[in-house]
Amino acid sequence: MGVVGWLLEGDPAIRWQVLEDLTDAPPEDVAAERARVEHDGWGAHLLSLPGPDGLWAGGACFPAAYTGGEPGQPWTATMHTLQTLQILGLDPTSEAARRTIALVAKNGRWENAGPSRWNSLRALRVLEWWGQVA
Repeated sequence: MGVVGWLLEGDPAIRWQVLEDLTDAPPEDVAAERARVEHDGWGAHLLSLPGPDGLWAGGACFPAAYTGGEPGQPWTATMHTLQTLQILGLDPTSEAARRTIALVAKNGRWENAGPSRWNSLRALRVLEWWGQVA
């Protein structure tokens, strides 16, 4: 088996990109495989993990339990998970994406206090991709 065949045995998040970039697959086949990210594999797993407020690990940029003294960067909070879903290829117009991002836009807070402040450049770029910023 060649490398392309091996990659095509992987997760839908890998398969759609392989179909698009490394094969002559028709666009409708690529789109069908990409749509699976919402329901199968890594994308579906990540979409199953946010809390009822739509946030992963209870925080916008850092997990709710993060105090700042721990070594390393905790990459499990909402902004990083949304970026990962973007990389995996979740369609931002999918039902799960629209439902999730509406909750994030409503409940996302900077960890340093106050009303919703999803206005940093990184957060705005994420929300823009998800269709929440004009």
